[in-house]
Amino acid sequence: MRKLAKLRELADKLVDKGQFNDAYLIYDEIYKDIWTSIGNSQMGISDFSQIYLENSIRASIEFKSVYLNSVINVAFLKQFQLDINQTYNEFIFSIYGHLRCIINSQKLLNDVTKSDVLNEFLTLYYLILNGDNNEWVSVLLKTSSPIMEKGILKRLRFNLTQNSVEKYLLDSADKILTSEWMMINNTVLEFLSNINDRHSVLYKSLNRIVNNTSKERSRRNTRSEQRQYERYEKYERYEKYERYERKTYSNSFNDNSPIDHDRLSEKEKAIYFGKTLGLKGRITKAQIRKRYLELISQYHPDKMGNIAPELLEVAEAKTKEINKAFDWFKEKYSI
Repeated sequence: MRKLAKLRELADKLVDKGQFNDAYLIYDEIYKDIWTSIGNSQMGISDFSQIYLENSIRASIEFKSVYLNSVINVAFLKQFQLDINQTYNEFIFSIYGHLRCIINSQKLLNDVTKSDVLNEFLTLYYLILNGDNNEWVSVLLKTSSPIMEKGILKRLRFNLTQNSVEKYLLDSADKILTSEWMMINNTVLEFLSNINDRHSVLYKSLNRIVNNTSKERSRRNTRSEQRQYERYEKYERYEKYERYERKTYSNSFNDNSPIDHDRLSEKEKAIYFGKTLGLKGRITKAQIRKRYLELISQYHPDKMGNIAPELLEVAEAKTKEINKAFDWFKEKYSI
């Protein structure tokens, strides 16, 4: 019984220490263990269908399709104490660690072929994009087939041509950008660069996708920052209002007379409520909310403890004004 998670964590620690050759051996064992379990499960189902369903090819195919993942789930539980989804997670992280070790070790780079590494990248992309359910083994077997000999994994047979693999990697490069694994595109580029393959069509095409994405992300971030202020700054930037307030409304808001909010214009409310919350300059929704919470925790009567009645009355009035100001901002800016 193998503890895959503990083995992978050990390999991860070795990678953190820069011991890529040692980490590779552990990742490789995990990689082979999972493929061996898949291969043996597949062989068992094939043997069963050949014995009991030999007269019906269609029934044999349907039997394999229906029961493959269930059988493999049992095998994973028995061998690794992990269900099919947990094994999926360990497999993905182990493949990624496996590839990172190859990229960072000249010795390992010398021992592998470009074809084998790209096929392993294909497996990783395929799992991430297509394997987010219990059917991931069936998906995986479309790209690779484990060749077994007496219950031992002899080798993997890759089912796609080199051109098909490279085409799939390029087609997947855009799709994977929406996942948490977007950095894999850069990992492929790093591998190709380390084997001096920067002039290949794959490298140039993938590099273009990555660069275009980085530029677009930068533009999106800029636009996003602008949109944060868009509604707020239609005409209510407080540096403008501070000047406006000094010229026109300073007397109205600086005396102690009660303010009739209903009689204020929108501009006057922006000034008054902004002053109530202590807002200045360019303000985001998050900053408005934060300022409100700070003030309400400071002035709310429940937070004041035992104080004189007249002070409690002041606190209640202040809290009322703070809530009124925040309610106006909430409605206006959909906070």
